[in-house]
This record gives sequence, C-alpha cells and structure tokens, in this order.
Amino acid sequence: RHIVLRDDVELWGRADHWASPLETLARGAGDCEDYAIAKYFTLLAAGTPLGRLRLVYVMAQIGGPQGPSQPHMVLA
Repeated sequence: RHIVLRDDVELWGRADHWASPLETLARGAGDCEDYAIAKYFTLLAAGTPLGRLRLVYVMAQIGGPQGPSQPHMVLA
C-alpha cells in the first residue's frame, strides 16, 4: 500500500531500471520488476527457502490473444 505503480521512464528517466528494494521504498514507487524484487527479498528475509523463490519474466498479452505484448515480471 506504500508503493505506487509508476513506470521506469517516469521514475528513472530510462526505459528499464531494476530498482533495489531500498530504492523502491525511497521513491515510494516502482514498476512490476520492483514489486517482484522487493517481495523476493522480503520473503527471503522472512525465512522462505531460496529454492522456493523465482523471478519470472513474461510477455503478457494485453486485451487477449490479438492484443499487444507487454513485458511483465512476477514472483513465483
């Protein structure tokens, strides 16, 4: 609830930046990679075994099979 969704161009002035959790918290904003990275380190610190955490990069179809592709990252 404390991190607002913003794209990298707006936050960092470039198309792609994978922020550290501290950068994300300091800005109070981030994109999908920043959320996934912050979740990864939070769960790791909470004791989740390393082997159970995976950052997954996908190309999401927006609006269905004929829609445009958009890069997206999640934590699995």
